[in-house]
Amino acid sequence: MNTEEYKKIDWNKLLRKDLGEYSLEVAKPNLDRIKSIFDEILNYPNLDQLSDNFKNQIQSQLNSLVQFANQIVNNFQNTSERQTWINNIKNKEFEVYQNLSNIYGYIKDFDPARDERLKDVIKKSEERIKKLNEDLSKTEALLQQAQKKAVQSEVMEYGNFFGNEAVKNERTAKINRWLMFGSVALTAVLSVIFLQNIKFVSSEEMTFFENVLQTINAQNILIKFVLLSLGGFLIAHFSKVHSTEKNLYNLNIQRQNALNSHKQILDSVVATESENEKEVRNAILLELTKAIFANHETGYLKGSKDNPGPASQIVEITKTLPK
Repeated sequence: MNTEEYKKIDWNKLLRKDLGEYSLEVAKPNLDRIKSIFDEILNYPNLDQLSDNFKNQIQSQLNSLVQFANQIVNNFQNTSERQTWINNIKNKEFEVYQNLSNIYGYIKDFDPARDERLKDVIKKSEERIKKLNEDLSKTEALLQQAQKKAVQSEVMEYGNFFGNEAVKNERTAKINRWLMFGSVALTAVLSVIFLQNIKFVSSEEMTFFENVLQTINAQNILIKFVLLSLGGFLIAHFSKVHSTEKNLYNLNIQRQNALNSHKQILDSVVATESENEKEVRNAILLELTKAIFANHETGYLKGSKDNPGPASQIVEITKTLPK
């Protein structure tokens, strides 16, 4: 069987890309199918053992295809005939399939290497599926890590927020502490000055009550009293603001520590391999939530209704867990 002319066919040249927009690129799938049919038949390992009738059919179609290919290369010059040549290629595909379908089917059914090829295909498919599963597992692991990092990053962001608030509280408390000390010093100085200059006015012509009023009026005692009262008010005000800011500072530091340490605490529960891991984690999360959002006694606002004493329930919660 002479296949030399068939092997010389330049399939890319058949697309006539040299004609630009009038090329036969649209017919490439048809040419690919024609080529695959001939390649499948010519690569059949027992081709020489086929009947002469089969061989003659194959040779006839080979010669016809070679002639058709030469016509495409040499005769297709008029771009107005583009659609005609596209139709010719489609018709050629139908002709090849119609004339060689019996041989093509015979080779497919009785190819001695078919089982080996099928095994190879199955093996490659299994390997591909295995690789896909591995890639999927890696992707899921990366996704979980990304989610954990995102959550951890968000938690750290909240922790940093409370830390920044604590810094502001500390700065404000320090300012008010110095203002309080200044108010105390100023009030003390004014008190000493005012007390040294106070002299009781005594006149026999006036009653005691009139003498008291005259003393107050003559020495501006009322104004001095107002000034000293204002000093006392400033002392009380700055002292209260200082205590409030220190209280908020401690609360925000506690919240920051709770947020920054929650992961290590929860991971330690997993490390212990507790039978009631889920319940213990929930109990710890409850306490962490309380540590973050509840108001606790810090010593700066004792007796305040907004700062009830802490009442840890983790022991009571763990007691109720099933054993």
